[in-house]
Amino acid sequence: MNRLDLISYVFPNKHAAEKEWCYYFSQLLKEVPHFQEIDQLRPLFSGSAMPATDFRTGNAAFPAILFHSPIAFKLKVADLLISDRKSAGIELTSLNRLHAELPQTPEQSAGIDISQLYHQLKGRLTGVDHTGVNIPVTLMPRPEWDEFLTTLSTVCNLYRYPDEDWPFIIPAEAEEHATNITDFSVKRTPKFELVYDSYTAKPLFQFALETNISREEMEALFPAPNGFAIPGLEEIFRCVVIKSPWDHGLGFRFDLYYKAEGEGLSDWETGEWLIKNGGRICG
Repeated sequence: MNRLDLISYVFPNKHAAEKEWCYYFSQLLKEVPHFQEIDQLRPLFSGSAMPATDFRTGNAAFPAILFHSPIAFKLKVADLLISDRKSAGIELTSLNRLHAELPQTPEQSAGIDISQLYHQLKGRLTGVDHTGVNIPVTLMPRPEWDEFLTTLSTVCNLYRYPDEDWPFIIPAEAEEHATNITDFSVKRTPKFELVYDSYTAKPLFQFALETNISREEMEALFPAPNGFAIPGLEEIFRCVVIKSPWDHGLGFRFDLYYKAEGEGLSDWETGEWLIKNGGRICG
């Protein structure tokens, strides 16, 4: 069975600014419990569930995301998505095609240094709910977006987010990929989110981190304009914009989940809410 087994974030690490950013990003992730020394986040509930997520540095001129599967499958979307037979996956990169003169939203032009984020979150992280990428609708026609999701859904468990263009990949076992996920007794992280974004003018990487910080403290730590809430999700997490050496063509946003209230797993953590309310996308 051909399945997506690994999603890789690859960051350039040549210049001093890139090296500093990568260092603090790595130090931040090492604050997450169970984060392995090989810089990989594996699904916690099973050693055979897929996909895992890892973070690495490379010689590329711009950050990229690689989707690894046992066989490569060709797909090109608005010059943003390219099949790569050497890595047997799909490479997602801006290819440095975006220009500085693109109009920026307030969130895109704001931001704090990643070193500041690291020092404020040191000792406060409890997990990673998901990572993901936002793709501007201006860079990908709707038919190509739909084709991409259909192709991707053949190698992973991909689910719709109700009423939004925010599909999620949920880690699953081989049997669950062949049928569907019906076990909601385990925490299914890290998920991966794809956003077809009508708001942003440039691609954006997002990292949703779980914390032991209350909403009140989080709002005090990250006030506007660098910190903000997505309408409708104010009670779940606070977004923080992070500067990077690649700001001209790529944004970075950290979604910081508030300290969990109550006991047991929520239907979001188990994937049940997405699976039952959004439904699976099947190629």
